[in-house]
Amino acid sequence: MSTVRASPEMISVVDQFGIPQLYTKSLDEVRGGKDYYESIVHAIVSQQIADAAARTMYSNVEKLCAPKITPSRILDIVGFCGKDGDSLKKRDEVKAVCKKFEPTRKAAGLSEAKLVAMVGVAAKWGELEEQLERDPIDEVSLREKLLVVNGVGAWTVDMLMLFKFRLADVWPVGDLAFRGGLATTFNLKKELNNKNANDLESMNEIGMRFKGYRSVVAVLMYRVYDASKAASKTNSPKKKKNRVYDASK
Repeated sequence: MSTVRASPEMISVVDQFGIPQLYTKSLDEVRGGKDYYESIVHAIVSQQIADAAARTMYSNVEKLCAPKITPSRILDIVGFCGKDGDSLKKRDEVKAVCKKFEPTRKAAGLSEAKLVAMVGVAAKWGELEEQLERDPIDEVSLREKLLVVNGVGAWTVDMLMLFKFRLADVWPVGDLAFRGGLATTFNLKKELNNKNANDLESMNEIGMRFKGYRSVVAVLMYRVYDASKAASKTNSPKKKKNRVYDASK
């Protein structure tokens, strides 16, 4: 952690927010809480939608899978009877199975892509669980196995590795809030784009300074971003309501 504290740009950030508790816990504490599959489903549900919508959708999935969200329960619900999803590997096979489940999927508010991802992970759960039980988790191998699942992207994997698996060296350049905090802290241009080669190079150069502890810096960048947004809202002038057309009346 001394590498993080010693960086000139990070001194005030650490003073303000401290070192995130996520990275000061024991391995047993880290692996407590939600089961891994539930966490992966939660991350899939949260992809590219607002927090409130994600909470509602996840609650619908919980009800759908009651009493518990598990790989076998998901496969049972969509009507797949193969043993642990062993033969359900290809994208077309997964999509065909999910198609039969369309009315219930729509009622739960799930997009086809999200359901396909959830079923795809369930179908590969034997391989994934083996990776997750390793101590330490092999980040490279786990990332590769997750990314081959249709509908699971780099952002989802980064969020899992950062906030659930608590891996120490995650650098989530695909996340907007992370990039916002990075731009503020390291005086970079405001609108960083991970698809832009120069921006990506700048972000990765900063990341290399903290190699081995990049997750700590990443979580602090979220704190910086949230604080900046809160300050911006506080300082922005309040808009006057149009008393004639105020829809709340």
